Amino acid sequence: MNFTPLRTPRCIGLTSLIGICLLGGCASHRDMLAAGRVSLEPKIDRVLRRPPDVYEEEGDLVVAGRLERGLPRDLGGHIDVTVIAPDGATVYGAQVNYRADTVATAGTPGPRHGSFRRAHTRYGSYGVYSVRFPGLPPDGSVVRVRHDPDAHPASEPKP
Repeated sequence: MNFTPLRTPRCIGLTSLIGICLLGGCASHRDMLAAGRVSLEPKIDRVLRRPPDVYEEEGDLVVAGRLERGLPRDLGGHIDVTVIAPDGATVYGAQVNYRADTVATAGTPGPRHGSFRRAHTRYGSYGVYSVRFPGLPPDGSVVRVRHDPDAHPASEPKP
């Protein structure tokens, strides 16, 4: 191939532009924990497999995580997700129910979406939960995630 001095910079520029468009156009999750904008409550329930992921997606706050393997099939519990502002006020709160719809804690904005499902692997199954709150909490807020094996009293089972 015969590259003229004019063609080489043009090829490099075009390749760079394509790379920027491909990488820059993808939706990304901004990790709120790594950025230091929020923190997790230090105590994580044993039933939770690992600390949840807390990230910003399209201007919303998303909290997602997993429960340990080997939970019984007839789960009736829920996961409480609470976001507490630095002044101690509850910004967001939700109960992600295993067998019912996600409900908001009284006095807080309701979540846009919440879900619980079972994921199956060859080593067993585990619960996967997520909840999406509208907007972002103030910087310095604390995210608290707790597992409760009992059903939320106000929840009704899904059909």
